[in-house]
Amino acid sequence: MLPLVGIALSTIALLAQNTAGSSPHTAQLVTVDEGVKLEVLDWGGIGRPPIFLGGMGSTAHVFDTFAPNFCPKYHVYAMTRRGFGASSKPAPTIANYYNRGRGDLWLDLIDVSKRIE
Repeated sequence: MLPLVGIALSTIALLAQNTAGSSPHTAQLVTVDEGVKLEVLDWGGIGRPPIFLGGMGSTAHVFDTFAPNFCPKYHVYAMTRRGFGASSKPAPTIANYYNRGRGDLWLDLIDVSKRIE
């Protein structure tokens, strides 16, 4: 039963993704590794930057209607992981997709937000 719920939620999230340009944000590709650029959406705002990361195949656009709610208190970003959406799709090797316990992915997020500000 639980896997079916996960599949249903993933399907709903993918169907709910807005197309580029349907939310007031800017989009850019930010280099995080040699030959790897990640799509970063920026809704602006003020304050500390929360960074939203879509899961299960979602892109940053899954947050198009959600993220603007945080702009009055935060500078809001969302990032599309490598291999999805407009982000780079490097060769499917362990080196390109393994995140050493996923810690590197969060470091990428923090680094990206610092370079954009």
